[in-house]
Amino acid sequence: MSIWQRLLLGALLMAALTGEAVAQMPPAGLTATQLEQSAADVLKDVHNRGADLYNRGDPAAAYRMYEGALSVVRPFVAHRPAILKAIEDGLNETAKTDGAKIQAFRLHEVIEQVRADLKAEVARAAEAKPAEAPKTSPLPLPKPVETPKPVEKPSPMLAGKLLVKGKPLEAADVTLVTLDQKLPRVFTATTNDRGEFQFADAIPLGQYAAMVTGKGVSARYTTVGTSPLRIEVGASATPLNFELE
Repeated sequence: MSIWQRLLLGALLMAALTGEAVAQMPPAGLTATQLEQSAADVLKDVHNRGADLYNRGDPAAAYRMYEGALSVVRPFVAHRPAILKAIEDGLNETAKTDGAKIQAFRLHEVIEQVRADLKAEVARAAEAKPAEAPKTSPLPLPKPVETPKPVEKPSPMLAGKLLVKGKPLEAADVTLVTLDQKLPRVFTATTNDRGEFQFADAIPLGQYAAMVTGKGVSARYTTVGTSPLRIEVGASATPLNFELE
C-alpha cells in the first residue's frame, strides 16, 4: 500500500473517531485505472476492519467506518457514474434506515458491490492495454540543481510494554493514530512474549489516540472511538507503558 493510501486509510480511521468523513482528494497525475485500484484496495482494508468491529459487537462503529469510507472514496470513482450512483444510493438508503446492524450490513453489501465493479474495470483496462513501443535512448538531461531540504523536528523511536491485568500480553497490536495532523497517520507495533513492543518507524511529535487488540483485551480498547488511551509524543523517547484492566 502506497504512502498516500495509508494516509487515506488514516483519514477513514479518523472518520470513525470523530463521526465525520475527512475530505481526501486523489493525488494529481494518477490514471483512471490507478484510482480504481487504489479505491478497491482501501475499501478492502476498511471492510475487513469494519467486519472485525461488527463481529465484536459494535455494529455502530462498523457502520460509521463504512459510511466514512464510501464518502471519502467518491472522488476516486467520479469518472464511473454507475459506481458513484451505487455509493450514493447506499448512503441515502442507510441514512433513512433505523438500526446499526441493518445499516452496517447494507453498507457492507455496497462496498462489496463497488469493489467487484472496480476490479472488473481494472481487469478490462489490463486486457485493453496496447503493446509498448520500442524504447529509444533519450538525450541526457542536465543535472538538476539540488535544493537543501528543510530541517524537520526530531522524531523518537518509541518502545514500551503492555500489561493486561498485571501480566505481559504476547502477540497484541498497539496502534497509534494522530489527532493533531490535517492528514491522520497510523502506526502499529506487535508485542513479544514479554509484552514488549517497538515501532519500526520514527513517530512524529504530537497528540495520539491509542488502541490495543489481542487475546483477553477488553473491547473498549480495541477501537479508536472507544479507547480512552491518549498520549503525547515529545522530543525525548519516553517509554510507552500500558497497563490495561
